[in-house]
Amino acid sequence: MFTTLLFQESPLTSLIIILFCFISIINKSYIVFFLLVLLLSCLIVFYRYEPYEKRYENNVIISPAEGTVSYLKQSGDRIHVSIYLNFLTKHYQICPVNGVIVKRIYDNIGTFSLANNHRKSRFNEKKIHSIQMENGKILKVTQIAGFFARRIVSSDNTPEEVLAGEYFGMIKLGSRVDLEFEGDISNIKIKDGQKIHIGDEVYTY
Repeated sequence: MFTTLLFQESPLTSLIIILFCFISIINKSYIVFFLLVLLLSCLIVFYRYEPYEKRYENNVIISPAEGTVSYLKQSGDRIHVSIYLNFLTKHYQICPVNGVIVKRIYDNIGTFSLANNHRKSRFNEKKIHSIQMENGKILKVTQIAGFFARRIVSSDNTPEEVLAGEYFGMIKLGSRVDLEFEGDISNIKIKDGQKIHIGDEVYTY
């Protein structure tokens, strides 16, 4: 069973829909009421959240999101992974490693290309989180808004100690999450194009 982040992350939207539900009942506009309830039900599902209880060793990187591995490449000594979230996958993310978030950069002036277009979506609205692991290596997590998703939610605190598996944030109505970290791609535990679930192991040092 899941809970929902709708009322926590989008309280104004929730309130407006509920208010119009009451107005439609008062006006006996039952078709409108039904459509509003259907919309609210869909949003509750879209904002679903299932607490992730499993915890990991300090040398493990896990998937922060559910989706499809849309990009996997080695560039120098760093590995780049993109996870594409479609409209129906879970929209929240968990922290991919144990460590300390030492830096956050939020770019809210970007364009809104389709998130599965890796070249164009580099310029989308995004939030980059730099996490220092116990071994001193820096892992970057980038939440990227897509064509429909235009709201990124996460903490702004730095420094902030985090554990792999903890709630990290969400991108409303799907989009893309990128990971960038030091490593050898021959040791990675995922493949380009595969379906990936929250908490799947990506890399181990």
